Amino acid sequence: MRRLVSSVLISAASVACQAAAPPATGVATRPAETAPPRVAVPPASPIDPGLATTQATPGTPPREVDVEPGTALLGATPMAGRCEFSDCLKNGWTARVAAGELRARCQFSDCAKNGWTTRLADGTEARTRCEFSDCARNGWTTTYSTGGQARTRCEFSDCFKNGWTTTLPETGDVRTRCEFSDCAKNGWSTVLEGGALRCRCEFSDCTKHGATCS
Repeated sequence: MRRLVSSVLISAASVACQAAAPPATGVATRPAETAPPRVAVPPASPIDPGLATTQATPGTPPREVDVEPGTALLGATPMAGRCEFSDCLKNGWTARVAAGELRARCQFSDCAKNGWTTRLADGTEARTRCEFSDCARNGWTTTYSTGGQARTRCEFSDCFKNGWTTTLPETGDVRTRCEFSDCAKNGWSTVLEGGALRCRCEFSDCTKHGATCS
């Protein structure tokens, strides 16, 4: 009986020593694998498509806004529209352009003597004054509220028969010629860069019915 108890005690002690002993030299041990730490990613914010396009192409010039050719010239041209109360040279005229309306009103009810004020489609103004109180003979000067002037001089001292030449700011001279030597009846043509602006009298009377320009 004593031998049996001693044998059991010796076996238990041997197992305990083997468990406590360090691993053998030269045998590699693999460390326990741990999952990498999770990094919180902030949610994507919505981007304005237009802003994204701008950021994607830095240095891209802004898109140019189209301006109808001849709009500035119309502001300095008499009877270029529908007459107000059947008398352009007394009450003024209104013309339709791509950007809206162009409204001209005579100064002191006499455009041919005192000139006119034109409200352009963008809200700015152009003020026209007759030279020596006679637009048909001496021409006129148009001053734009945004800066610059357009000076018009009659050909051979008769604008409504021979036409006129207008010097526009940043453009130069623009020549206008009467159709069949009578602008007030047959209309006129103006040569522009890249084309022409043609105005035709309604019912053969620009002073009463105005002109359609295209």
